[in-house]
Amino acid sequence: MVGLKIKYLRFLEKRKNLLENFFWYLLKLFSFLYLFFVETNNWLYEKGIRKSYKSKKKLINIGNIVWAGTAKTSLVIYLATKLKNKFRVACILKGYAPDEYQLVKEKAGNIFEAKNRLSLIKKLEDEFDVFILDDCFQYRKLFYNLNILMMREKDLYSFNLIPAGIYREPLKSIRRADLVVVSYVENKEFVRRRLLSLKNDLEIFFLHYKFKNFLNKEKRIVDASYFRNKDVGVLCAVGYPQGFLDTLKKEISFLRIKKFVFYPDHFQFKDKEIKKIEKRFLEEGIEDIIITYKDYYHIDFEKTSLNYFIFDVDLYIEEEELFLKKIEDVLSM
Repeated sequence: MVGLKIKYLRFLEKRKNLLENFFWYLLKLFSFLYLFFVETNNWLYEKGIRKSYKSKKKLINIGNIVWAGTAKTSLVIYLATKLKNKFRVACILKGYAPDEYQLVKEKAGNIFEAKNRLSLIKKLEDEFDVFILDDCFQYRKLFYNLNILMMREKDLYSFNLIPAGIYREPLKSIRRADLVVVSYVENKEFVRRRLLSLKNDLEIFFLHYKFKNFLNKEKRIVDASYFRNKDVGVLCAVGYPQGFLDTLKKEISFLRIKKFVFYPDHFQFKDKEIKKIEKRFLEEGIEDIIITYKDYYHIDFEKTSLNYFIFDVDLYIEEEELFLKKIEDVLSM
């Protein structure tokens, strides 16, 4: 199943031969059917036929319109950390990803999860001032005081809907967003021009990762110089593996990455899988493996035999002061 999902995602991005193109066009037919249901649902909310519940407290949604890692969870943690000294903040997750739950709990504090976010908000309204919701751009049962959309630059070059692509909604749905935060950016002017063509008053910010520390399995700091002149392996199970690899190379330029192994987002590594992975690394003479902080919760380290190191990063946003002011202005209304 895991191998099938990886092959499917690679298939969507690769240059296709004649037979593969035929299969892809079949997928496009299902994309049109999917589009019908998405557009119908959005139309029902826009016409007021379906209603969004407006809480007496402030709700911030951090979502996306693609089926891929756009740094949503990182921004949830960032905002909760920035706001918790001024407000009683709770983070709300869908409840399908134990790794994200553990990560947010460790770094941000109050966290709850439920598929029915509406019922959970009603239950917790009297206990908190601000709710930060992860991945609710398509969850329209709630009214959001601030709708933040996460994107990557690469998402602006291809617009195919599921299952022929990774878009969960048409690009025009960006118009529902109050702010867009874009990660993994190379051409800022292109991003601004493309997004503003969809909504001319859209607020656009750029997100980056900056290296903080390497941590060992016991979460003790390891100096980056430990890896100098060593061949290392990289292992991850995140939404955008290439983004992690690119950040790692950019931030620690002297790293000699000999092998890169990735799995689908939220993949839990069983003992058998870890043994296979470690065998692949050992065959290349690799004993040191770098992982993401989220991957720390995917692995039972008591069953491992190699050295694992967390690549811990800080998130920073260009024009951070302006970004936070816009958020606090909404919360103070």
